[in-house]
Amino acid sequence: MTRSTDNKQNLESESFGLDMILSKDPHLLKPTLMQKKKVLEICNLPNLYRRSFDLIRLNVDDFSKVESIEDFVLIEVKVTRKALPNFPKGFFFGMTENEEKLLKELGNSFLLCLVSMADSHLKYEFFNYEQLRSLIRTKRVQFQITL
Repeated sequence: MTRSTDNKQNLESESFGLDMILSKDPHLLKPTLMQKKKVLEICNLPNLYRRSFDLIRLNVDDFSKVESIEDFVLIEVKVTRKALPNFPKGFFFGMTENEEKLLKELGNSFLLCLVSMADSHLKYEFFNYEQLRSLIRTKRVQFQITL
């Protein structure tokens, strides 16, 4: 399997996982670029964080009513097709430095959502930084380099 095939499958899995979660919770929203910019502005974060979250959980009726950080939760989604009988134990994923920073600094206003879609059974759970930290067995740093 080539690297581009792997990447395509990963993007398809993530897209399918996002769609599944969105269909389960009406308070979740896949934000537009403008909506991402607005929540980053409210959080006083630079635009470079716009790729650090996939979804927004609204604590208000509609995005047009979002005025403060109490009105939403930012959510980064990680998806696997691996069968995990003791979900989330055994879940393997990558995380950017920006994602980790937001998890640490925004508390319950930024959650990580782990999704398992093995055998068409959807399992997902949300974690804040402390919850995730208590589950981590191993963690390593990897540099991504483009030439």
